[in-house]
Amino acid sequence: MPHSGNCLDLIGEEDKISNLHLLMAFNFIFNLAVNYAWHTAQLMCSTISSISNLRKPVFNATCAVSVFYAN
Repeated sequence: MPHSGNCLDLIGEEDKISNLHLLMAFNFIFNLAVNYAWHTAQLMCSTISSISNLRKPVFNATCAVSVFYAN
């Protein structure tokens, strides 16, 4: 490969392409990991929310009528 005159051009074109492929593969895997972590956190939050909703007493119109006639 002829010298281009650029002192910063220390690696060849093939190495640049290999580095680009490695960077793209890393970026893809990193995005998968972040996406998985995001969805796992969302699932955990919705599960915790569902569990906490089960503990709350339900008081609706039917309960109010039942309590009224019970007293």
